[in-house]
Amino acid sequence: MPRHNGNGHHRPARIHIYRTYPFGHKDPVIPKVLALQEEEGFRQSDAALIAGLNPHTPTSWRKHDGVRRPQFASIAAYAAALGYDIEFKRRRVKVDVASELAQAAKERKAREDNPNYRPRVKEYEFA
Repeated sequence: MPRHNGNGHHRPARIHIYRTYPFGHKDPVIPKVLALQEEEGFRQSDAALIAGLNPHTPTSWRKHDGVRRPQFASIAAYAAALGYDIEFKRRRVKVDVASELAQAAKERKAREDNPNYRPRVKEYEFA
């Protein structure tokens, strides 16, 4: 679907807010992976080239109006170039599926009733 309104004006992109991975303007993995790059003493372009990325990719992550949701594969490759693996850890002991599905249904209904609805969520944090 084209991102213009038919009058030649550009329509701003909408970002889908995930219930289980909330964030505001940019994905919180961006500052995390860029901080790793600085801590390891890599030049941004060197890390990108080692990862097989375009050297300008991390620059677009850094810009305020740049990429807000990078590809997982790009982040994983960049982290690996810095010597890091991406690991998954359990956030809670057990997910109450019935409760989570009920809450998701409520939020979906609220979004259908009001396209501007935004659930109140805590920003996602990386350890």
